[in-house]
Amino acid sequence: EADVGANKAIALGRRLVAFQSGLLVQAVPYPLGDRRCDGALAATDLIVTCVDQDSARLRASHWARDRLVPHLDIGTGVSQAASGDRQLAADVRLLLPGAGCIRCVGGLADLDQAEYDLHAPAGALPRRPPEAWNARGRMGSLVTLNSMAVATGVQSWLDLLVATLASSVWHRLRW
Repeated sequence: EADVGANKAIALGRRLVAFQSGLLVQAVPYPLGDRRCDGALAATDLIVTCVDQDSARLRASHWARDRLVPHLDIGTGVSQAASGDRQLAADVRLLLPGAGCIRCVGGLADLDQAEYDLHAPAGALPRRPPEAWNARGRMGSLVTLNSMAVATGVQSWLDLLVATLASSVWHRLRW
């Protein structure tokens, strides 16, 4: 409850440091590409994204690839399946420089649209109207689902640190 309304990056950064006081966490509440990010991310060992838009996910993947930094991307959601059943899902990707990018590993719903959104000049007309967050049957998320996804991401990072992970990985959790 203390984090309701807070910026995700700042709230998560505070929680990570509270959990492990020896961590050096730099929470950056600005989008990649914003000039305020450049200095803040200069010495980054890992970039973590939890974004709702594929263009932001693609931008982070490009940024990480260009700087040879691993990219951990976590997405979760609760939706209604075609059968009417509720589906809980999480996608956790750890993308390693030179061992698979978001394009290679997968996970973008519409690559062409993400590329357009990423490269369109400021003020350009959208190719299609913005989609509501719940347009594809999305019903929200759950703290339990988010916790499992983050735990999966942390384990992937730990596997990389102890050299048991040598290539990019995409974990798809479905219930």
